[in-house]
Amino acid sequence: MQNKSQEILDKLKEKFSEIKDNYSWQELVEIFYFLRSDQGCPWDQKQTHQSLRSNMIEEAYEAVEAIDDQLPERLKDELGDVLLQVIFHAQISSEQNEFTIQDVIDNLAQKLIRRHTHIFGQDTATNVQDALATWQNNKRKEKGQKLLADSVEDIPKSFPALSKAYKVQKRAAKAGFDWEKAEDTLVKIKEELTEVDAARNRLSEIQMQSIESVESQANPASPTAKNNQAQSAQVRHDQIKDEAELNLEMEAGDLLFAVVNYLRHLNIDPEIALNRSTQKFQKRFRKVEELINQDNLQMENLNLEQLDQYWDQAKCEI
Repeated sequence: MQNKSQEILDKLKEKFSEIKDNYSWQELVEIFYFLRSDQGCPWDQKQTHQSLRSNMIEEAYEAVEAIDDQLPERLKDELGDVLLQVIFHAQISSEQNEFTIQDVIDNLAQKLIRRHTHIFGQDTATNVQDALATWQNNKRKEKGQKLLADSVEDIPKSFPALSKAYKVQKRAAKAGFDWEKAEDTLVKIKEELTEVDAARNRLSEIQMQSIESVESQANPASPTAKNNQAQSAQVRHDQIKDEAELNLEMEAGDLLFAVVNYLRHLNIDPEIALNRSTQKFQKRFRKVEELINQDNLQMENLNLEQLDQYWDQAKCEI
């Protein structure tokens, strides 16, 4: 058996020693099988599902970036990297006798047929909304979701926060749990902003409050009692401060959730919008530094007013 396996690996190594123009799906799987073998790559051999988690996320984001930048050649390359992650995880599971890449393909094909009952079954859908509703209904049936809350909670924990909030709100909206129009959500944003400001002021008051003022509220009879009082006051002060910090964080989260709600009503994906704005900032920041260097100056030596002038110049160019 060992000689047979060795013979297979030797043939695969010889088969893929030279690069050719076209490869089949089976050949792609064989290449990766070899890379994970004893004769393969040391790095590939050591990887696990857990060690590759960040790679999966990174490759997906890079593919999205290629889409946003409208670069077909780069998108072709990035989609290959995404496919690599699929094959990688399937090969690892195959080695652990869990499932194979063929099982992944079979499962996907079956899912597409099961959920498109308006195409392959008895349901009907005359527009995009009907088709999506049919898909979601079939999906809930497959997962045994009887309550709407089941669907709202059925979102990966590893989802980026903005995307998770967006998806939760969309699913809740399907049950009628939603504002009627975008303008209504602006009221909620203002309300949440006021609460954030109040929480911030409360935290500032606590931070400014001295331990001595807490201690002065009591008048212990002995030095030992005074020391115990001081320790208790410190502990209580820290607890109040921690609670205030957590409250501020929660109020800030409510504000972001409200902003996501507003953007959703405008049919804007907050994750995509924020990514684009961040990329724009990166480009403009680089331009600002270039302009400053052209004037033989150092960014860290300029005040905010001077930096703002360079920023306005960069905005005109980018």
